[in-house]
Amino acid sequence: MATVLQNAKWLIDNPNFEECPATIEEFMEDGYLELRGGIRPGVVSALKDIFGTSVNPSRIALVQESIFSGAIGVGKSTLASIALPFMVHHTLCLKDPQSFYGLLPGSRIAAMMMSTSEAQARSVIFSDVKGRINNSPWFRNHYPYDPKTTRQIKFTQKDIWIIPGGSKETSFEGFNILCLDSSTEALTKNGWKK
Repeated sequence: MATVLQNAKWLIDNPNFEECPATIEEFMEDGYLELRGGIRPGVVSALKDIFGTSVNPSRIALVQESIFSGAIGVGKSTLASIALPFMVHHTLCLKDPQSFYGLLPGSRIAAMMMSTSEAQARSVIFSDVKGRINNSPWFRNHYPYDPKTTRQIKFTQKDIWIIPGGSKETSFEGFNILCLDSSTEALTKNGWKK
């Protein structure tokens, strides 16, 4: 009962939202991604460093940019496959995401994944992100995506898309980008220096 009252108070205090978003820790557990503690502690720690441990109604993350790097197998793709759906979840909880972000009505909001090629982005991160969303009761019950599109995930109810892209400088033109996940190779190819 206390949780219901806390949620009701949170929504009254934060009228831009129709639902209180999960914290990053809650999002990894039952009802959301269903990962049940199977994530490496270093990845969990990095996610908490990026998103904090409580819900912030003003912004999704504590930081504007973050870089998570390491050797093969450290969990970079795992972190991306959790972080990107989390940011989309937070945005879907808004009553009017376009208005909240200062966009015109009907503007598409995009979460993009870039790699050295669109095919690479689709086969690595996009397939993991799609798997996380397919496994999530929250997404299935609240915001099922358009099953007719296979190269992107489109939450048509609020015009939010998850899109894989290549490392061409023009890959992200025309999109209102909420978040961008990119491999070091794709960033380097576009002029970012290590």
